[in-house]
Amino acid sequence: MSDSPSLRKQPLWGGSRGAFLAALALLNVLPTYAAGDAARGRALAETCVPCHGNAGVSASPAFPILAGQQYDYLISAMNAYLGGSRQDSIMGGAIRNLSAAQIEDLAAYYASLSGLRPAAGSPAAAPSSGSVPSAALAAAQAAADAARSLVPPPPRAAQRGRDPDARERAACAVVTRRAIGLPPNADRDGDGVTDLDDAAPDDARAFAVDADGDGYLAVCNAGQLRAVGHGGTTWLRQRFELVADLDMSGSALEPIGNCGPANNCMLARDQFGYAAHFDGNGHVLRGVRIVRAEGGGVGLFGTLAREGAVTRVVLREAQVQGANGVGLLVGASFGVVAACDAQGRVTGRVAVGGLVGGNAGRIIDSRADVQVEAMAAAGGLAGDMNGTVEHSSARVSLKAGKGVGGLVGLSTYGRVLESAAFGEVAGVDNVGGLVGVNTDALLEASEARVTVLASGTNVGGAVGYSAQSLLRDVVARGAVRGRSAVGGLVGRNSGAVLQAFSTGKVEGESAVGGLIGDNTGGTVRGALFDRDTAGVATGAGRARSTAEMQAMTANEAAWDDANRSCRASIEMRTSSVWIFAPSRDYPRIGCLPRGVAP
Repeated sequence: MSDSPSLRKQPLWGGSRGAFLAALALLNVLPTYAAGDAARGRALAETCVPCHGNAGVSASPAFPILAGQQYDYLISAMNAYLGGSRQDSIMGGAIRNLSAAQIEDLAAYYASLSGLRPAAGSPAAAPSSGSVPSAALAAAQAAADAARSLVPPPPRAAQRGRDPDARERAACAVVTRRAIGLPPNADRDGDGVTDLDDAAPDDARAFAVDADGDGYLAVCNAGQLRAVGHGGTTWLRQRFELVADLDMSGSALEPIGNCGPANNCMLARDQFGYAAHFDGNGHVLRGVRIVRAEGGGVGLFGTLAREGAVTRVVLREAQVQGANGVGLLVGASFGVVAACDAQGRVTGRVAVGGLVGGNAGRIIDSRADVQVEAMAAAGGLAGDMNGTVEHSSARVSLKAGKGVGGLVGLSTYGRVLESAAFGEVAGVDNVGGLVGVNTDALLEASEARVTVLASGTNVGGAVGYSAQSLLRDVVARGAVRGRSAVGGLVGRNSGAVLQAFSTGKVEGESAVGGLIGDNTGGTVRGALFDRDTAGVATGAGRARSTAEMQAMTANEAAWDDANRSCRASIEMRTSSVWIFAPSRDYPRIGCLPRGVAP
């Protein structure tokens, strides 16, 4: 990702500082100060922007305004968490690792800002309008496009066959034959790989070979895969390919790539990540287990560098546990994940995803079938992202606190295209069937069939809280229940919603809408909800009966580009975004990945 503040916001995943700032942004208790260094504090505050705004002014009442808060109050609040008089599971753990100087710097920055009200012309101060806020949406679109263009497509993925050359498989067989009769722990070359697994048992510089000369070392067994993670920086620049299904159910693995000596991906970025191409060739890794309870960047690949790509890896019965930036396949990704498939269970604190924990790169044509448990910023596919998700899906059972989505927990300057989520998500605030919090972001041609359950505010069938973002060609078909700002499609919206509909039952106590719970400052055009199934007949958008919606044609929908073709499809299909089946069913999205379309 670009380091330009105009194009990105710092992800929440990483080490202690990332956890702390994530907690600040998501727990609605962020302080503001005045005695440290405001310039340093401004850099720290980048992570707070998704929820609290560019200048400490939140567009949503779910997040407090920080601009102009009293320095002493904020210092007192932080000390209260440190001393335990204020109880919160995330803040209590995170504040212990933030230095006193960093607290003062962050406080100084927010205390230096002007007042507890939006400046004239800011998004929060802008009046509601019937027109699309084109300038803001154009900026979000440009930022998302920039994020997408920063990493290339996966190298050679389309050209490589499902299985490697026969010579590669024969070389693996040689390893097996050579191992017969050897002591189980013998390691003649001292490279840390037993002779039973070592394809080059007499060469301390190698444990795998490239028999077919394609530039990819063949991973033949579990010992060789473990060696990739244990082998140091040398192997982080080497291309590998799986040539067999592997049972990894032995001892826990060490992640391939990490967040550096400080265990902080916010500081290390991707410099200690895997920076080559790992091609799974469609083979299955069964029983991957990684346990790093206090780790940042935890997954089969701990950190994937901007130059890195992981393709066609299949995980089954995987279990991964970490702290911040946790995913079954990749903990912190700056590169490309394409055509991968993960099934298993992942647990962590902040920025936890079924496939990828923190995504600053691209997730393409991939899927996850997962159980996810986290404190905040959790998603069925990715936890926290300012990258892209394209033509991918998640089937999820997810339990977390704030910032919870069937696909993505937090999407800031992110882009979700032609993707789908299924299952159930449960949380507190900012909970959505596709995305929990969508800020300056794009969600397009996607569908949620997710039951969304929350005890707090900003709860939606597709998005919990959408600010200065564009939702276009989006469907939500799951039941939604929350306390306030509850909608069949979006809980709270201050962006634009175009050509969308929802059909799920909607339940809440206040600010409840069939389509959108609270649309203050938002724009709605060509969006509908089924009043029969929603149980609510009021709110933004057009209320229609089930019969009317299922009889709808493209002309009746009056959508400007209903016949527009899919654009992110890896399968290069020519389907239209919308497919109408009058008198038989609701309109449906025609761009979803194969196997998940209704």
